[in-house]
Parts: sequence; structure tokens; C-alpha cells
Amino acid sequence: MSFAIDPDLADPVAAWSFSTALGVILFAVFFPRPARRERAPAGAERAGADVADSPAITTVALPIAVLGARPVAADGKAGVTSGPTNPGEATLPRWLRPTLQAQRQLGERGVPRVSRPPARFDASRALGVERRTITYRLVRLSSGPDELASDEVGRLDRGDEVEVIGEHESFLQVRTPSGAEGWVPRVVILG
Repeated sequence: MSFAIDPDLADPVAAWSFSTALGVILFAVFFPRPARRERAPAGAERAGADVADSPAITTVALPIAVLGARPVAADGKAGVTSGPTNPGEATLPRWLRPTLQAQRQLGERGVPRVSRPPARFDASRALGVERRTITYRLVRLSSGPDELASDEVGRLDRGDEVEVIGEHESFLQVRTPSGAEGWVPRVVILG
């Protein structure tokens, strides 16, 4: 059994091979991979340094209960220290460090989020009215049973109580204790 290439296909196959190889080489030259960052030894790594040095995120002075929180300088940038703000954090993974958990709780303006008590109905429920509890944080209350095509009426938080007044496919129409009515996804409600 012999293998022969059709002479009519030799030129197109050669041109395709050449252009593919040239494309791969040009891609490698003009889109280089980002350089890998070298990890510092565990003892030398500053706790929260990557988060605090980021230009998009700043820290503020938090209560003393938050370990290792750094104050904000007058220019809005986080104060930089020479070592870890909490030496005990050097051996913890980043996602378990208390200082980073505190920074994640900051709002978009660098101010700690204020949690409010859950909204509850004062009066007892009327006959035939079904009350349920929101189980997720910052749930969008929409004007219609479509998250993309409807306007936002408000936000509900975990623990808020709502009355179910209607349903459509995977959405429930609810009324809040403040009297606002809107639609929420069925999966965010307990019960």
C-alpha cells in the first residue's frame, strides 16, 4: 500500500500549512502570555497586600474588633506597612484571612455596609395570604416577571418577609411590608 498525494491538492495544502504556521507565530509574538508572578514565602507575604494596593479598592478604619484593619490616608489610598498587619494571618489562605474578609464587606465607596434588621409585617396575616422569607442577599424586586426587560422596584435582603400574591413560571409576585409590589425569582424564597 502506497500513499500518494494528488498533485492538484499539493499547492493548496502547502499554502494552508504555511499560512497556519505563520498565523500561530504572529499570534505568539503579538499576544504574549502575561508574566507569572512569583509567590513570596509564606512568612514574607503581607496580609491583604494585593487587595489594599489595588487602585480600585481602598480600606477604611474599621472598629477594633476587625483585626489588622489599616486606616485610609488623606489621599484615599490605604496605608502601607512594612510587614503583615496581623502576623497570625501569614499562614492562612487568603480567603480565610479576617482582614480580607473585612475588606470584602466594604461597600462600593469604601464605607462598611450597614446591615438593617429584616423587614417584617406587623399585623397577623389575613386568611388566604401566604407569607414567605427571602433567603438570599440583595434580591432584585422587579416590575415584571422578567429580570432583563423589567425595571427595578427595590431590593430585598435575607430575612425579609413577603406576601405572595401571584405567580408566573419561575417568578412570584410579592408584596413587602412597606407596601411595594413586584416580582422575584421563585428560588430566592424559603418555603
